[in-house]
Amino acid sequence: MKKLILPLFLLCAAAAAQAPTRVAVLAFDTDAAASPYRLGLATGLQRALNVIDDLYAPPVGDTLVVAQGTPEAELDTARFAEAFGVRALVSGLVSTAEGGGAQVSVFLAETGEEPRQVPVEGSLTDTQGLFGSVLETVIDELEIPVSAEDRAELGAIVAQTPALE
Repeated sequence: MKKLILPLFLLCAAAAAQAPTRVAVLAFDTDAAASPYRLGLATGLQRALNVIDDLYAPPVGDTLVVAQGTPEAELDTARFAEAFGVRALVSGLVSTAEGGGAQVSVFLAETGEEPRQVPVEGSLTDTQGLFGSVLETVIDELEIPVSAEDRAELGAIVAQTPALE
């Protein structure tokens, strides 16, 4: 029996070491003019993060269900870490600025660290540019390693971002 336990333990440890990093993306808060970014930005981030090797972002619909079922006072990274096994939580606020500009406050909360907000500026009508900037901010701030192959796939996803009229 003892001979069986050690290989089983080593197998489980190897599987745990190979498990992907998990990041949950929540819907973004928006003002009325930026409302298409509420789910669009979150879904784009979730899709893009999933092309990065050894990274998994659960569906935005799943995180939305957990967020809606959680009192706002209890909406924290620990709740999502428990529900989805995530290392970090990503969300934010998209608001309009003068002259068609957009201001995105990207909210990042990593397990065991203080949450932080990182500002990203762009144009509300330049969806590719704004999405690309938010994606790069998330990757940089969470220090996610990205291979050259992943970069090419991310570029293709950003290029597929639909335009807003």
